Amino acid sequence: MRAEIFRQGQPGLTDEAFCASDVAFHRALVDGAGNPVLSYQLAGAVEAMQPLMNMITFSARSRTEIVGLHGRIADAIEARETAGAEAALRDLEVYTQELARDVMAERAEPARMTLPPAPWRDCTITLQFPDRTPMFLLSPRGLWT
Repeated sequence: MRAEIFRQGQPGLTDEAFCASDVAFHRALVDGAGNPVLSYQLAGAVEAMQPLMNMITFSARSRTEIVGLHGRIADAIEARETAGAEAALRDLEVYTQELARDVMAERAEPARMTLPPAPWRDCTITLQFPDRTPMFLLSPRGLWT
């Protein structure tokens, strides 16, 4: 867990590498319990749901906040402070849920379609959400997402 916290704090770390490190942190947390049944049961949550949440929230999250929460989790576990670990995990859960709600609410706003003037055969159409994130691009060469 400490190695992943260190990795997450490195400047220049790409979003993809940060997300992979986040998954590795949570995998280490689960595996650190030394309970193979728990590891097996939580494999889906860590290996599937964690990357999904990262995909939803990466544009809004604060890496500093995540690293701080991960540090609190590791510190509490290292000190064998169950209540502290549970509190830090709850704080991480609340933070992640707030990010997901905010991102989904922003994305739920009506999208704006930009249409260039005719002739249509040479046009490019871009659909953007209010946060200026392009969702797809339709051009004479085909559809791009």
